[in-house]
This record gives sequence, structure tokens and C-alpha cells, in this order.
Amino acid sequence: MLDKYRLYDAEDFLQDDWFRQSLEGNNPAATQYWDNWLKVYPEKEAEVLRAKALFEAFKTDHGSLTQEEINTTIDRTLERVAGIKRESEFPERPLFAWRWLSYVASVMLISGMAIYFVKDNKIGTKITTVKTQPPAMGWVKEENVGQHPRLVKLPEGSKVTLEPGAILTYPTNFNKYERRTFLRGNAFFDVAKDPDKPFFVVGETVITRVLGTSFWIRDDPDHQKIAVIVKSGKVAVSARHGSGQNLTSDAVFLTPNQMAVFSPETEQLTRELVEKPVVISTSASLSASYEDVPIIRILKELEDAYGVKITYDAEVLKNCQISASFANETFFEKLESICLSVRASFREENGQIIIDSKGCNY
Repeated sequence: MLDKYRLYDAEDFLQDDWFRQSLEGNNPAATQYWDNWLKVYPEKEAEVLRAKALFEAFKTDHGSLTQEEINTTIDRTLERVAGIKRESEFPERPLFAWRWLSYVASVMLISGMAIYFVKDNKIGTKITTVKTQPPAMGWVKEENVGQHPRLVKLPEGSKVTLEPGAILTYPTNFNKYERRTFLRGNAFFDVAKDPDKPFFVVGETVITRVLGTSFWIRDDPDHQKIAVIVKSGKVAVSARHGSGQNLTSDAVFLTPNQMAVFSPETEQLTRELVEKPVVISTSASLSASYEDVPIIRILKELEDAYGVKITYDAEVLKNCQISASFANETFFEKLESICLSVRASFREENGQIIIDSKGCNY
């Protein structure tokens, strides 16, 4: 099964509380976990080291900064170093050491500048807040006043389909660090991939960050439920606190067939599966018919085809075999049929499926 951390880049690691605890050095369990994790996934060393560099660079004197200012400075630092070339593999250690020192030095300089502007120039409020509407000068405002969806093409190639009543605002020219837009209402985003320039959608209650992907942002008529629904790629979503426009430490990371739902009443953001998950992997081998096949194999095929994590006790289910045929059943209908055949049950929790079973030794 896919470990979510395998999808993380340096920015994601830095925003993960469990990872940051290992860097702060006050949680031995977290430190041990990440040491062991890197042994299993050594290919992620480059991103982990980038995250550590950013963290160490930021550990200058900032005792008088508020937590919001700290989070904002991290965001700004990440945006400024986005253009630095990411290396997925490193040559021999001596050469790596020189590159590493050079990289840390450049990041520390950038981070120091960011902290200076927040702390010494006393403009933390300016950095961490935005007006309800972006300034009129240098911005484009697109509003769908019609009765049908309207397609808007952004300068860098992204496409946004605005539903009736939706308003999208974006700069005439994106800066070299990011692509930031503002949305009111419902829309579908098909974002052009650009690893060096993350794409932000700042809504009235949630903030969404992607590199290149497609997703919906939906707000029900009564504003009782706001959802970000992923079609492809990876998306990070956090609640918008006050007038802030950056992701916070409680961000939720989503993959296809998942959505983040924000409740204004409870001010809670939760990860859920979409109502009708669709097949996202054309290479996955999902059969239409099974004859005396181990249930574990079928569950693995479902997991691969739909990209939905399915958790179960392999030891309990190891003796379970079933025969089944599927035609046009939905993901959940298939799961229900499989579970009924072995007297098991399933539930959805935090965007994944958990199967409960007593096994087939009866």
C-alpha cells in the first residue's frame, strides 16, 4: 500500500507536524521513525534534506515573531527557493557535501532576509494579510454572469471553468515564485504543471495549493459545506484563518478520489472519499470476473485501480477466497459485494477504506 509520505516534496515535509517534531529534537519517537523511514525510501533523501535545510535556515533568532508570522515566513522562503534546481540523485559524498553547504548558505541568506523584513521592518501584518478583494490595478477579474459554465484561460496555460455566479481574480502577470488566484463561488481548475511555481487558489474559507493537477472547488448554496475535490494530481488544502492567504500547519493533502470538506459551523477540515470514486489507473489489472480468487488479491486490484487505500488485516483474510463478477457496479458496490461474501464489513475513515473481518476459518 502507498505510504503518503512517498508523495511528499520538501515543502510538504516542512509543513508536516510529525516531520517537524523530528527536526526540533524533542521527540525521540519522531526522530527514530524518520530515520527508519528513510532506510525504506532512500530515493526521498534529496527532498528530506531540502526540508532540513529550510528548517535549519529558519532557526535564526525569531523569538518575538508570532506563530502566524513564522508560518508565513516559511511559506515565503519556500516560494523564494522554488527556483533552485531539485536533485533526485546525488553523486559521491565529497561533491555532495560542497553542493549541500552551498545550498544551505543560499537558503539561510534568503530566510534571513525574509525574517528581517518581518521582524525588523515591522511589516508582518502586511505579509500575513490580504484585502477582501485584491487591488484593482494589475489584476484581471473574471465573472460568470451567465447561466452556463464559462471557460477562462490563464496566461500560463491553466484553465478554469467558472460556474454561474463565480468570480475569479488573478494578476495580469504571475510573479516568478508563484501563481496566486482568488475565487468566490464554484469552479473547476485544470492547472498547467510547473514544479517551480506553485498554484494557489485563495477562497473565502479555504486555501488550495497545487503544482499541476485538476480539481473542483464547490460551495453549497447555504455555505454550510465547502469541498475541494481532486480529479488528478496532488492537492494541499487548509482552512483560511482570518485574512491570511498561506497554507497553515493543519493542511490536508489529497490525491484523486479524495476531497477536503470544510464546515463553517465547526471550522473543521476533514478528508473524505468522493461519493463515486472512478478508476484512475488504466494500467491496473481490474478483472470483471473472479473464480475462487483470494480476497486479498481483489482488494489490491481495487486499491491500484481507484487509488484508494484499503486497510485490512492480511493475516485474518489470508484464507478467504471468493467468486464474483462485476459489470457496472460502483467502487462502493464492489466493496459491499466482496465484504458480504466473507461476512466482513467496511467503513470510510480519513479518506481511506478500513475492512473489519473475523476471517474465513469457519
